[in-house]
Amino acid sequence: MNDGRIFAEKDCIVQLGGLGQGRPITRDWFLSQLSSEKVLVLVHGFNNPLLYAVREFLLARARIQRAFSNQYDHIVGYTWPSGFTEFDYFHAKRNTGEAGNRFRTWLRWLTKAGCTIDIMGHSMAALVGYKALRVEADIRIRNLFSLGAAIPKDIMLEDQNIPHLLEKVRHFYAFHNRNDRILKYGFRLVEWKKALGYAGPSHQQDLLKRHGKINVIDCSGVVKNHTDYLHSPAVLQLISRLLKGYKIGQHVRLPDYDAMPVNVEQTESRYAIASQM
Repeated sequence: MNDGRIFAEKDCIVQLGGLGQGRPITRDWFLSQLSSEKVLVLVHGFNNPLLYAVREFLLARARIQRAFSNQYDHIVGYTWPSGFTEFDYFHAKRNTGEAGNRFRTWLRWLTKAGCTIDIMGHSMAALVGYKALRVEADIRIRNLFSLGAAIPKDIMLEDQNIPHLLEKVRHFYAFHNRNDRILKYGFRLVEWKKALGYAGPSHQQDLLKRHGKINVIDCSGVVKNHTDYLHSPAVLQLISRLLKGYKIGQHVRLPDYDAMPVNVEQTESRYAIASQM
């Protein structure tokens, strides 16, 4: 029974046909299909039981395909036991340690397979990614897109492991917005700190001067809550331009853009790696 709190004994890889439709595949076959390809890995945040996470992955995949055209050969979802209700917050936070360890293993395998890897994570996914990348490992990430990160805003300057994370990443994009009431009130209530995904990083000018590969994107003008980053045409258009080599300043405030065109080539494969039961 899936309660959103328990790790599977062994990660399961599924090729998805739709919600409730999929077939298990082996790790070797999966990696052979992705070898030397451009791969986007989506990681969900807090309170996403398995079936809900798969549904949201399929919806996000459809939006990404419309916005990013043929920028990726494969889109892969990574799902982990992140809780079933809001009362599971601290249990889910503890689970980010094991999720980070398992996710690190997958990133090593994808790197070894010669993949060009981008990661897009929302909310508590930032903690999974941080724990996956903070230690020494042979991992190479092209772009790391962090949307509404549920981590303390001072972590980028105060944590001594951040250099280990950044050495694996070519570009790190931190998207935040001050309309996010979940991070503004909920995160501060349980952590007694402001969230990076709400307020942006602490001592931002010093941080950006120290780390040239970090870009901070203030989405307060185009995103109105915690979850709607991929519903914003401005966010999607910016990421699409970045994937095409468009350069931006280290600190950007997004204006509103017109919607992206929808008649585009679609990525065929849909995979999910499940660490939760």
